[in-house]
Amino acid sequence: MRAPVAFVDTETVGLDWGPDVIWEFAAIRREPDGREDELHLFIEHNEALVAAMPEEFRTDHDARYPADGAMSRARAARAIAMFLGPDSDGIKTHSVGADPQIPRRTGEFDGAGGQRGAEPAAAVARVHVHVRDLR
Repeated sequence: MRAPVAFVDTETVGLDWGPDVIWEFAAIRREPDGREDELHLFIEHNEALVAAMPEEFRTDHDARYPADGAMSRARAARAIAMFLGPDSDGIKTHSVGADPQIPRRTGEFDGAGGQRGAEPAAAVARVHVHVRDLR
């Protein structure tokens, strides 16, 4: 393996993609030499969208989302971009995840006029993604 690999998971406030939907981001990045790093963030989001979630998902959100200490979307986007960015040789990170719709959704978000780099969704979209449905 020559490229870093990142195993990525997100929690969102619904199935529609757009700004303000990712509330939790987690990733494990494995370098070609076997070293691993982890990133886990809770991200500020539109709380009004939480109220529209099915009760099971809303309960999970409320149990895990911290009352304070969540990262702003802009700060989270920078952290995600740095974590998933290319290695020191410029080799892009390969991303693996359980949601095969993320690349399509992030593309829709950027196409709708979102500012690249200003949203966690845009930061995830810039990763070299190889889509595999793991379900």
